[in-house]
Amino acid sequence: MDEQKRPLPDGLRLQHLKKEKLRVKEAIVGLQ
Repeated sequence: MDEQKRPLPDGLRLQHLKKEKLRVKEAIVGLQ
């Protein structure tokens, strides 16, 4: 059993997705 591959709890995953979206948005804005 891989501990690393255990899925994150929903709350943490949502937070992570929000951070990723923000980073992507900032990267796109930075390129323009």
